[in-house]
Amino acid sequence: QQLFEKQKLRLQFNIHERQMSNYFKKAARLTGNTGDILLQILESRLDALVFRSGMARSMASARQFVNHGHFSVNGKPVNVPSYLVKPNDTVSVREKSRKMEAFQEAVRAAVPPPYISLSKADFSVKFLYLPPREEVPVICEIPLVIEFYSR
Repeated sequence: QQLFEKQKLRLQFNIHERQMSNYFKKAARLTGNTGDILLQILESRLDALVFRSGMARSMASARQFVNHGHFSVNGKPVNVPSYLVKPNDTVSVREKSRKMEAFQEAVRAAVPPPYISLSKADFSVKFLYLPPREEVPVICEIPLVIEFYSR
């Protein structure tokens, strides 16, 4: 059951086992609820933020958009999907990519969660704060994931 829940979480964020275990170790070092901190770290990844904001239809396409250099963080181009975005950082679609139909459609239909502020005029999103567990739309039993990695 623990393995199954861990795999579900890993696949929802489209990350490898090594990354997942490193994120768990990082979350375990910080003070607070390890499960909530793990989710906050996963949600602050650039590809997750692009997906949650509605700029991409799936986590895989968000990862590809970031890899292809379509996004900048605070005005600097970033092409690393695992880049950890900090609260109050602004992620925007680069100027030359704004004409792409995928982004035009995505911005029109986007409905971001409360921890992300979307500006449709300039194709940008602002990461307002680290989300609590209740606001993260993840289908998984986090305590079982924590038990799996704690062994």
